[in-house]
Amino acid sequence: MFQENKPTLKEISEIGKKTALYELTFEMIKNLAQFTSEEKVINKIFEIIKSLFSPKTIVYISITNNKITAIKTVPPNIKKTEISLEKLNSIGENYYLCDTKRSFILKITHSNELLGFIEINEIEYPQYLIRYLNIAIVISRICGLSIANARTYQKLNKTLDKLKVSNKDLKQFAHIISHDLKQPLTKMILSLEMLKFNINGDSNLKHVNDVEKSAFNLNSMIDKILELSTYGYRNENIKKIDCNKVLKQVLENLSFKIEKRNAIITYEGLPTIYANEMELIQLFQNFIDNGIKYNEKKTPEIHISAEKVGVDWLFSIKDNGMGIDSMNFNMIFEPFKRIDNGTKESGSGIGLSICKRIVERLEGRLWLDSELEKGSIFYFKIPIKENIL
Repeated sequence: MFQENKPTLKEISEIGKKTALYELTFEMIKNLAQFTSEEKVINKIFEIIKSLFSPKTIVYISITNNKITAIKTVPPNIKKTEISLEKLNSIGENYYLCDTKRSFILKITHSNELLGFIEINEIEYPQYLIRYLNIAIVISRICGLSIANARTYQKLNKTLDKLKVSNKDLKQFAHIISHDLKQPLTKMILSLEMLKFNINGDSNLKHVNDVEKSAFNLNSMIDKILELSTYGYRNENIKKIDCNKVLKQVLENLSFKIEKRNAIITYEGLPTIYANEMELIQLFQNFIDNGIKYNEKKTPEIHISAEKVGVDWLFSIKDNGMGIDSMNFNMIFEPFKRIDNGTKESGSGIGLSICKRIVERLEGRLWLDSELEKGSIFYFKIPIKENIL
């Protein structure tokens, strides 16, 4: 009878070491997707390949837009692959088996996009080649996902860096423009004031007053441009804010206008949220000021309320004002866009665009429901946040 040879202690020890190494290797495979750069993914892939297949050399060819963008080898500085990109592109779905039967090339793809190739040369145990290929194909798919994730992360970081530079330049540009424009305007206003004392005739004085009024309006518009340019970049002083206390401050700020128009402002059950206090004051102040300003009723009425809707706070600001035609709903949130509502009320056309930016900075959304002659309801929804460190 055939008697099977029992493994020696040395062979048992080698098998144990190899099993432990494989377990460690598969743990590395599980962590591949956490890397945020292609280089780190490939370094880890090289470790995995060395552990599993013990090849003599490994070559990674990175492909972007069907062009070779980088080649990495282990050991470094070895002779790189002589296979052309045309030959590589002819590789089938998963791999290419080299003539020696000891080497193969893996094709790395993700979502039908070619990301690269890994050439694995002179594996230690070619008798297990088919088994190795099956494992290698699985690894190549995980590698494709990890490289795609890393490239996306790198693109996002690059875009964010460019955006930070652009925002910084925009803020600087806005300050420079406002300063350069305001300087001659200030001189113009002073000159007009002096001219008024030396002018004869009511007709001429009217012309000077009109020019002076235009100059003041332009000066105000420059201030608003500067104000708008800074919204969206303020991240400081986010803290717990009681909206009821904010409304008390807003009503105090607008007390003269409220008394003058006999306006009635009511609010109830407002929550505590995380926000910038000054921005929240400006948000409610804009809504209330507009509700009074664009209102022909003897007694303007504005009511502010809030309720939980799923994972959000839903705020509403309802007025009994003139209302807004639905065709203008989107336009009123654009900077310097003012609708012709038949009133003589002045305004910069920037208040609601600032409100929109404030709400969006709170990860929310702003919209309205309105009908001409029946008033408006402005809504904004922001996520409920229990705690912010």
